[in-house]
Amino acid sequence: QVAGCGEDSEVFVLTLLDNRIFHTPIEGIADFALLGRTFYLAVPGRCLLSLSFERNEIVEWLAGDAFPEKIIGLPPDRLITAHQDGTIRVWDSLEKRVLAFAGQLSSLTALAVDQTGRIYGGDAAGRLRQWDLEKGAVRDFGGSAGAVRFLRYYPRGKLLAVEDGLTGGSRSEERRDGKYCRSR
Repeated sequence: QVAGCGEDSEVFVLTLLDNRIFHTPIEGIADFALLGRTFYLAVPGRCLLSLSFERNEIVEWLAGDAFPEKIIGLPPDRLITAHQDGTIRVWDSLEKRVLAFAGQLSSLTALAVDQTGRIYGGDAAGRLRQWDLEKGAVRDFGGSAGAVRFLRYYPRGKLLAVEDGLTGGSRSEERRDGKYCRSR
């Protein structure tokens, strides 16, 4: 499957095994995640939406007044969302519960997760933060001049942060002997 968001913020899924294309005209999608065969949409001003093309249904997931701005999937059954009020929510569909905690970053602009469930977030001020749910620990990385626009966690402890602003470019935080070292 290939999923994406088009120019007009329409969501699409291409399924190559049975040669089908699905799309929806939902507008204003800020972010999306494909988890299993369900598409999850962060729609500011609305809520978290799950979209099943197989069942031809859209379900709204409500959790307070804050709207999701960023979303990422943690296979097999968890979603992580960053909300406009600065909270991070972990949606566990297997246990049917939502864990919410203060993100302490005012405007999360990027979100990533590693295979152990540690969450990474970046903000408009260039700060990077890691939340370890298992240990209940929060860790900050040094900031920079540009807003963090994209985060990606790679195996072997590498975290890529793409920035924009005055300096532009990217930085990488690499785990060595339990510590993260910065490289540009």
